[in-house]
Amino acid sequence: MTDKNSSSARNVEAPRGFSVAQAAAYLGICRARVYALVRSGELEARKLGARTIILRDELDRFLDSLPPFRGGA
Repeated sequence: MTDKNSSSARNVEAPRGFSVAQAAAYLGICRARVYALVRSGELEARKLGARTIILRDELDRFLDSLPPFRGGA
């Protein structure tokens, strides 16, 4: 017998919008650095009331824009 609730829970997609703390965890950096990236315009954020939200697509765009690591110091 299949449990519909357990299979549907596994099919839940990652959230489209992240809080600053979630975005920091996604990027592997601290919250202060996320705020600095937003202030500098390197990362675009949205406001929903007092909440700051960063879209997953924006986080992926930011990661894709970083230069590749070539090794060395």
